[in-house]
Amino acid sequence: MKSSKALIRNFFPLDLRVAILVFLLTACGGNQTSTPQSPVTSDSSETTQSSTTTTEGKVIEVKLSEFKIDMPSSLPSGTIAFQVTNIGKVQHNFAIEGSGIKQEFESDLAPGTTETLQVNLKPGTYQVYCSVGNHKRQGMVKAVTVAQQK
Repeated sequence: MKSSKALIRNFFPLDLRVAILVFLLTACGGNQTSTPQSPVTSDSSETTQSSTTTTEGKVIEVKLSEFKIDMPSSLPSGTIAFQVTNIGKVQHNFAIEGSGIKQEFESDLAPGTTETLQVNLKPGTYQVYCSVGNHKRQGMVKAVTVAQQK
C-alpha cells in the first residue's frame, strides 16, 4: 500500500500542488506586512543574502545547488523562515540540526522549486546540510552560528 504522501504526489501534479499552496498562503495571509531589512552577509567569501522581517519572524533566503549551500553563516535567534530554492539540476533537501533541533523538508525539492521551513532557533551552533544521498559528504554542509537577538 502506498503512503498518503505518495498518493498525493501521484494524484496531484507538481504544478497543481504549487498553485494550491500559493492560493492557501495568499488566502490565509491576512493583513500581515513585511519590512525589508538590509542584506545579511556572513563573510566576504559569500554572496549577499537578502532577509526580511515579518510578523512571524525573519525570512532567510537559502540557495541549494551542486554541491553548495548559499546562505548566511550567522543568524539571529528566534523564529526563522528559511526560504529554500533549489537552483541546481538534481533534487536536494534542506536540514538543520543543533541545540536540540533537527528539522528538514518531508520531501525533496525538485530543481527550480522553493519551499519554506520555519524553525525557532536558540543561540548556539547548528549544522545545515542536504540530506539527499551523499550530498552532505560532497560539500552540501555548513556551520551556522545563532546569536542572541539584540
